[in-house]
Amino acid sequence: SCGHNSASHTFQQTLASIRTAAGLGETLRKTLGPDEAEVMTRILLEKAVQDTVMSFQRLAEQLYEERTGVSARRNAFQNLDAGSQLWTDAAGTSFEQLLDASTVERLKLFYQQRHLLAHQQGIVDADYVSRSGDATYAIGQRLIIKESAVLEFATLIEQLGLALLD
Repeated sequence: SCGHNSASHTFQQTLASIRTAAGLGETLRKTLGPDEAEVMTRILLEKAVQDTVMSFQRLAEQLYEERTGVSARRNAFQNLDAGSQLWTDAAGTSFEQLLDASTVERLKLFYQQRHLLAHQQGIVDADYVSRSGDATYAIGQRLIIKESAVLEFATLIEQLGLALLD
């Protein structure tokens, strides 16, 4: 259907722009002062994490609605577990069945990081540590998002999105 193609196209376009944004750090370092470049790079990478979740959310919402004829609960696909349950109900397949276990674990970590960026300004709290299993940060530290992590997240979310499109 037309909506299906549009959802897929928008998803792929957004992931392409996320990958481009993630790679701008070097260009910024060449054109701005070091402090400005660092701040702009951080902002772009943090936005890319949030945009990655949003791109998947929009795709999953459209595909869910096509399958079921009803809209998913608002922001349901911003949560991997809730989204997986909805997809299981609609399609008979969970995200865990579509991807290998290590991919699902990495996605959960990235989703928890997105949640921290959106709601805690990237400051690690006890919920983050317990939900993500990420022992690299202490409570009160600020997340550091790296270009490699953004690129990995985009690749993994693309795998999940393409699995939903199949």
